[in-house]
This record gives sequence, C-alpha cells and structure tokens, in this order.
Amino acid sequence: MSQKLDGRLSCAAALVRGGRLADVGTDHAYLPVSLLLDGRIEYAVASDINSGPLARARETVQRNGLADKVDLVLTDGLHGIDAYCPDDIAILGMGGELIASILDAAEWVKHEKYRFILQPMTKRAELREYLITHGFFIENELVAEAEGRIYQTVCASYVGKNTSYSLPELLLGRHNIERGDGLTARYAAQLEATYTAIVRNKSRAGADARAELAALDALRQLNLTER
Repeated sequence: MSQKLDGRLSCAAALVRGGRLADVGTDHAYLPVSLLLDGRIEYAVASDINSGPLARARETVQRNGLADKVDLVLTDGLHGIDAYCPDDIAILGMGGELIASILDAAEWVKHEKYRFILQPMTKRAELREYLITHGFFIENELVAEAEGRIYQTVCASYVGKNTSYSLPELLLGRHNIERGDGLTARYAAQLEATYTAIVRNKSRAGADARAELAALDALRQLNLTER
C-alpha cells in the first residue's frame, strides 16, 4: 500500500532527511504516512490545532496500518512537540507570517539539530525575512506546481547568526533565482502582474505605492521571464 503525493507535498518530502518527523498542521497526514510507507522515516508526530483535521489524519494512519508509528496531537503550533524529539519539522499550507509566529513562539527550535521544511501559501518574502533575521539559514528551496498553483518550499536550520538577502531573493528565494527554472520565472511573472495591479489601484487612490514599485523594479531587473 502507498500514499501518492502531489507535486506540492513531494517537494516537502524530498527535503526530509529521515529519522523522526513532526508534521505541524497535518490535515490528512499524507506526508508522514507516505514517508513511513516508503521507509524514509521511522516515526512521525502529526499535529493540528483543530480536531477535524486530526480525525482525517487518524483515518489515513489507520487505513495504512501505521497507528504504532504515528502520534496524533491536538495542539497549537509547536507547543509540546519537542517532547516527541523530532529531527525534521514540516509546517506546510499556512501563511508565511503565521509560520514565522509559530517558530517565534517556540524557543526550543533554536538548535542546529532541527531541520525546518516550510511551505508558505502567502507572505513568502516575509517568512524569508523572518528566518534570515532570526538566526536561521535557508539551506535550499524547491518549487512545484499542483492544481495550477506554484508552491515554494523552504528548507532552513538554526545557525545562530543572520544572513543578508536582496529584495529579489526575499521575493523569489536565493536558490530559486540561482537555478532559474521555468516555474520560478512563471511565479516572478505572476508577482509582477500582482504588484502592477496594486500600484495601479494605489495610484488611483492617491496611496503610497513605493514598496510595490521597488518590488516591481527588482523583479524586472532579474529578467527571469526572458530566460
């Protein structure tokens, strides 16, 4: 029996090292179940703040005969997750600012032994900025498409010192820019269109659009859409 993952979750799975995984905001528990069935990890704790997603996760776990290898926990963010001794911690499918707040609320995450696999649905630049200004190092990023939407998955660990990113790197990811793949170019084009619309609307309303204009200028200078 296997649990097939879509492109979005496959990206996250590719960044997992092995050992013990914490899947925060697990929903259906597809990620830990797939990794367990493939022998990629030995144990998982799957958590959520709501009972409904945990019930769905329990169905997936039991259907695949993995009740002895997955603990299901009702908790807010990372509260209490350190007791399960995870090696890798996945936080997927949330806004970037929410992910940052979850990390910020758990002092125990500031240790080099943990790897964080983060997949922000929104506010991606804000999440990167939080990471690089709070002692985390972004080791890698992967891009995938699922159901017509482009997802970016950030892999980071705590090193205790800050790094510096340019505005384009905050918007798109340093590793993604270096690779210059087609999905990153498409995402850059989507961002350009979004910022262009915001600038237009703000200009009509007489509002300050300097931040959006700076982002537009940074994206256009990359010329990713022309690669």
